[in-house]
Amino acid sequence: MTGRNGLFGLLSMLVVGAVVGAMVVSCGIRPSTVIHGQGAPRGTVNSLIVYLIDHGTLRAVNRPLPSTATPTLPKDGTGTYYFRPYPYAQDSLDALLAGPTGTEAAGGLTSELPSGMVASMSSDAEASVFRVFVKTSDARGLSEHAVDQIVCTVAAAFTSTDFQSSTGIQVQVLDELNPKRQPRRCPLTP
Repeated sequence: MTGRNGLFGLLSMLVVGAVVGAMVVSCGIRPSTVIHGQGAPRGTVNSLIVYLIDHGTLRAVNRPLPSTATPTLPKDGTGTYYFRPYPYAQDSLDALLAGPTGTEAAGGLTSELPSGMVASMSSDAEASVFRVFVKTSDARGLSEHAVDQIVCTVAAAFTSTDFQSSTGIQVQVLDELNPKRQPRRCPLTP
């Protein structure tokens, strides 16, 4: 009797193996090469990075993340909320527009962004070029340092969230006096 049960058990395993093998072969998955994607996030993002001016040189400064519990009203005071295509980059820009904190200013940090300036990320990015639209309250143009502050802050926002490598990011800063400014990379990026 044990010989028959052993033979029956062996045949059962062969049949099950054949059925599983047929299912695997017929599922349509074909062997392929490894497809590499973007790297995994490096951890939790716990601060924003903005670029201020330290004695004529760009310097990265960490700022706390804004509270996500209560959305902020737009600067026009209408109470209308707008689509934000790149919220982390926009939060970084908003922190940059706020200028140096009291502690940063006491440490000699400044900003060349005009007061009352508004900046918003555009949703029509092309490849690695992200657009920022800028409006100043007095229609002044932006200095080269001011443009670099915006470019580096936006690049840092995408890099810190591991959205993209900083070496490939270009930012086009468009304002009323220079609506055709060419995209550029952060000068601190290799």
